[in-house]
Amino acid sequence: MRKHDDALILAAILDGAGGARELRWDDIDCWRVEDGVLWLHFYLDEPQAQEWLVQRSGLDPIVCNALLMPETRPRAVVIGDGLLLMLRGVNLNPGAEPEDMVSVRVWADAQRVITVRRRKLMGMQDLIDDFAVQAGPRNAAEFVVKLSEHITTRMAPVIAQIHENLDSIEEEVLTRRDAEIRGRLSEIRRRVIRLRRFIGPQRDTLTQMVRERLTWFGPDDMTAMREVAFAITRHLEDLDVAREQAIVTHDELTAYVGEQLGRTMYFLALVTTFFLPITFLTGLLGMNIGGLPGVPAEQHPDAFALTIAAMVAIIGFQLWIFRRWHLMK
Repeated sequence: MRKHDDALILAAILDGAGGARELRWDDIDCWRVEDGVLWLHFYLDEPQAQEWLVQRSGLDPIVCNALLMPETRPRAVVIGDGLLLMLRGVNLNPGAEPEDMVSVRVWADAQRVITVRRRKLMGMQDLIDDFAVQAGPRNAAEFVVKLSEHITTRMAPVIAQIHENLDSIEEEVLTRRDAEIRGRLSEIRRRVIRLRRFIGPQRDTLTQMVRERLTWFGPDDMTAMREVAFAITRHLEDLDVAREQAIVTHDELTAYVGEQLGRTMYFLALVTTFFLPITFLTGLLGMNIGGLPGVPAEQHPDAFALTIAAMVAIIGFQLWIFRRWHLMK
């Protein structure tokens, strides 16, 4: 399938056998229910797309507002016999971070499917490629199921890569414990948190869909949707394992840093203890007062003895204060 223009990315009529016949802008208003299931795919930021949705689509204003919202979270709402569905997929566009997830908004009923997006979603592209080989959805229900399947399938390599990176970091921890490893580990933890932020609600969304009663969703479609929800549950479990693995690895790094710090402090304590008597003697004998041992007493011969007595008194007072404040046993 090819792209028509900026506002209408794709327009097609499903042939019921896995293929689709493309339409142009002018053909959309000529579509009739007997022609087959109509699929329209719009680029949200184009005014022409917004104008068509609001004025010419015939959709309920509530549905239009939901499709045109600047930000969305995964959810599924049944309105009449139609389904308003918000999904998110990993961002696999060049130069993008996978956890910066891409949303797609879907309105579907038995005769028509309308999808709206801002950024390119590879799961949607997979669905488009299915039509090229006559393996696309045959009706609106299959469209929703296959789109959910492709979005979910695209998550698996990203989560697998996270586990590979964590395994690599765990091996490196045995030989290297530098700041670069801690930075990589922190980045993985942030990625897991951001992925789980949207994948969790998406699992709940698809699970809710299974409980809904739509006349155009058959038993096979419901079974397929349960499998998609189960696949997302596995992804969530894998993310939870990755999060725990990252925590354990981080704790190991922290324990090693604490151990190294303890060894350093122990060495410094030994050095301090070794030089403390020498420092005390040099400080004591370096006072320029009368009565200092080895120096003739010219003035105040008792000054040194008085200084020692004052120091002993100060130490005694400090010990009394410490015991009174329960700082010493």
